[in-house]
Amino acid sequence: MDNLAQLKSYLKERGLVGEEDLQRAEDYALSTNIPLDQALVFLKLVDFQDLGNALAELYNIPYEPLLPDPPSASALEKLSLKVAERYCLFPVSYDPRNHFLTVATPHPHEASVAETLERLLSQPTRIEFRVASAAEIQTAIEVHYKGKPYIADQEVEIPKEFNILEGSGALAKGLDLERNLREKKRVLLLEPDQRRLRAMRTLLEAEGYQVVGWAATALELKGMIEDNEVQEIIVNAQAFRPQGQWEKELGNEGLGDLPPLSYYDPTALLMGQGLSYSQMSQTLISFVAFVMKRAIKAEGRDLDLVLSRVKYCKLLAFRLGLGAVETDALVIASWLSGARFGANILRHLQTPYRLEEILAPTTNEEGHRIERIIFLLVTTYQSLKKKEPQKAKEIRWLRNRFMARFSSSHRERLLVEKFLALLKDEEFLKGLEEHEGRILVVDSHFAEDSSLALRLNNHGFQVMGAKSAKEAARLVMECRVDLVISELILPDAHGLKFLNAMRRNPKTASIPFFFLASEKDGKLAAQCLEAGAEEFLTKPADLDLLLVKVQRALSKRSKGPGRGVRGSLADMSAMDIIQSVATGDKDVEIRLESNGQGGRIYIRRGEIVHAQLDHTPPGMEGLTSQEVLYKLMRFKEGRFQVLPCTVFPKRTIFGSTMSLLMEGARLADEIASMDSR
Repeated sequence: MDNLAQLKSYLKERGLVGEEDLQRAEDYALSTNIPLDQALVFLKLVDFQDLGNALAELYNIPYEPLLPDPPSASALEKLSLKVAERYCLFPVSYDPRNHFLTVATPHPHEASVAETLERLLSQPTRIEFRVASAAEIQTAIEVHYKGKPYIADQEVEIPKEFNILEGSGALAKGLDLERNLREKKRVLLLEPDQRRLRAMRTLLEAEGYQVVGWAATALELKGMIEDNEVQEIIVNAQAFRPQGQWEKELGNEGLGDLPPLSYYDPTALLMGQGLSYSQMSQTLISFVAFVMKRAIKAEGRDLDLVLSRVKYCKLLAFRLGLGAVETDALVIASWLSGARFGANILRHLQTPYRLEEILAPTTNEEGHRIERIIFLLVTTYQSLKKKEPQKAKEIRWLRNRFMARFSSSHRERLLVEKFLALLKDEEFLKGLEEHEGRILVVDSHFAEDSSLALRLNNHGFQVMGAKSAKEAARLVMECRVDLVISELILPDAHGLKFLNAMRRNPKTASIPFFFLASEKDGKLAAQCLEAGAEEFLTKPADLDLLLVKVQRALSKRSKGPGRGVRGSLADMSAMDIIQSVATGDKDVEIRLESNGQGGRIYIRRGEIVHAQLDHTPPGMEGLTSQEVLYKLMRFKEGRFQVLPCTVFPKRTIFGSTMSLLMEGARLADEIASMDSR
């Protein structure tokens, strides 16, 4: 957020947030990799109104609450969801008669915000800014674009009999200077062991909680909830697992009316560790990813290459059934390999993963742990793809190259085949891209690993390159090309000459054409647009904006929205499908059918959010969404369909993708072993 120091000073000077609470919010923001304003709201130290008023004073621009009243339909239509999410903007109002749009932004003084809107809006529009925090804008997008229910914080109702003064005309009591400004949170403990209870009570009270009761069983807890006004229930996660049978014993109404549940791991506490392993590992991974992203950009390295490395290592670990520790080690090692700065972190970061063994510079792989072999396999593939991009698409060619290096043991040969199967599945799932097409990039310095080519590839487009107008003309006539992105100045011809030749030929006349120019020249831009170019962009191109324009241009030529991909579960299991689309951060709906049973799994930005059966068989009426997910994961035969998804049901599954996949695999193994007896 801009003016961060001024914002913090504003909040402290007006007594909205104390120094200690502000430090707590900054620590939470750093550990969870979220902005400070979002952390302040999440911890309930301030609300959206407080942040909005603070920003309004700092920027001298009015603040207008975005919740709970929605903007008009014309305002939402004027500013698309993709643009709102990408640039953290929200349409406050729109006057279609006068083409006047009011937009909320956390950065009203940034010239790039206005320039971006001018480029993206379909017609000339007057724009006026309002200021709002990024946290409020993100919430408004979830509510007003995506239909997420909005529940405002309820006002505390003061009983009629409540009096500040005792009796009519009585004097007020003396000031209590010892009383804390914040009331202690009232909590109940669900802990079967009385010795641990005493330890937990001491820890909680030291942290400012008030333990109002203790229950050893779910039945006892149910009675205590009814008799006490509590704000949170703290549960032993080893004795009472999340979404376990004990939760059903609390009542038929589910957990909707209960105070929030928080779990703790007794083993972690006894080891002097305040977090469970999964919490610790995710915090560490988030920290390493945050630091390395900055280092990769600062060193001018390729961030997309590292993201791809992380993805492949994680996917291959899933496919091989590795545990959480091995998978986490691979992910952290992949991040640290992305820049020279990673070696400095490795020297000073104490972890239980022995990361130096994975990242060792030695080329002798014999006897190495499996994480090391996976890492070398993935990096070898990336090197081959960079040197021979066309040949790297052929599975047979890749197998020969891999076997020349990784064939000294049965384990290595198995890894090679698993990785090749993963690449085949990834190629198959490319059909998920709604606007996929073939793009020709005409640039005398074209490279397969350029930022432009990688970004387009990562969004499902097939990218071809040409280094001259002559080569580009040949490719346009010989291959199906859906869009051309060309430099203005080419070695053998001016870009306009190439464009004019395309527009004169009936076969290529309708292909969208984008120009990239080194300098911003209004007269030249007009000349190119008059000649038939769809866009004239200045280098270095804003890749996010370019991608939006490419998708828009191709959607006009498309016959309809993408219909996803279909296949047989015998060729690609439900578990493999989930792993592939979740690791790729896709928004999809997976439809599964096996032996007359069907169901759906919804994955949003790589996270599993909901699962449901199409028809509930007798005896399965009480299954939770997570239990349905595990059932669908076990489908081994039948059909599947994976569709792009933009509208999602209410989220009912909250665990991390890795933990859900591992638990599903564990349950499947248990059932398989029972069936074999």
